[in-house]
Amino acid sequence: MLYEEIKLVAIDLDGTLLNDKRQIPIETIQIIQKVIEQGVIVTLSSGRSFCSVLPYARQLNLKVPLITHCGAYVTDVREENIIIKKKMDLATAQKIISVFEGEGFYIKVYCNEMFFVQHETPKTIEFSRNFGVPYTVVGKGQLHTLTEAPFRIVLQDEPERIQNARRQLGQWKDRVTVFQDTARGLEILDANVSKGIALGALCQKFDIPTSRVLAIGNEGNDIEMLRRAGLGIAMGNAWAELKDYADIVIPKSNLQRGVEYALRKYVLKENL
Repeated sequence: MLYEEIKLVAIDLDGTLLNDKRQIPIETIQIIQKVIEQGVIVTLSSGRSFCSVLPYARQLNLKVPLITHCGAYVTDVREENIIIKKKMDLATAQKIISVFEGEGFYIKVYCNEMFFVQHETPKTIEFSRNFGVPYTVVGKGQLHTLTEAPFRIVLQDEPERIQNARRQLGQWKDRVTVFQDTARGLEILDANVSKGIALGALCQKFDIPTSRVLAIGNEGNDIEMLRRAGLGIAMGNAWAELKDYADIVIPKSNLQRGVEYALRKYVLKENL
């Protein structure tokens, strides 16, 4: 199948661009620079907080807006040109948090560039250290008292309880978007937030038709991005549901430099 010449590339981070050490392979960096030298815009599109995406953008010397918080916050590396800043409705967020606090879920509430938790666990400490996002402990049952509207809420628990939570969240379907990336986790954002919406905003900014966009990812929050792009690529290690929405599932995983493979084959047009 023939696709239009690619003019913009959006790349997810974890499980896509990064290896198991949360690093970008040097060979992939070189290919990304080659793609940029050919006049293609490259951006990062992640569920991570802006502060957690920024080091990779600087490593790649990207000057364009970055898609962070699953599309809730889109801005350049200096935060001088904010394209999207969409937080959840505070009252809705407080109600959702209150319900799942009462049911004993592990909850992270992301407000700007930190997250709030009821109590500190080894998982909390490890996540903060590995992803470079600070956190604040507020006490058991106190998350719903936060007075700042969050970008997103993360619920984590056993798979069966996560499925139950997803069903419960249906009562707010007109107010929130829910992404499931793993069997043990859900991400909750404003109903008008997704990586796909953010990608559309970037296309409008750069006057690039979505048919000339390549997007590549591996998790549930990448679905709308792949659907919006002219060429949506799922990694070989992608979540099964995401593969159903992809135009192409590449044969390589993030541990096999799958992004490099995709860029060489579908942007640089190498015969692999």
